Amino acid sequence: MESGFNSVHTFIRLFKLECGETPAQYRERKKRDYA
Repeated sequence: MESGFNSVHTFIRLFKLECGETPAQYRERKKRDYA
């Protein structure tokens, strides 16, 4: 899948800026929300 990001690190950094948490933290929170 082409996301337009040059590296995973760039994606994670921008994701954290937008969402206030890393993708891993986001997934953990979503798992808790639906548990």
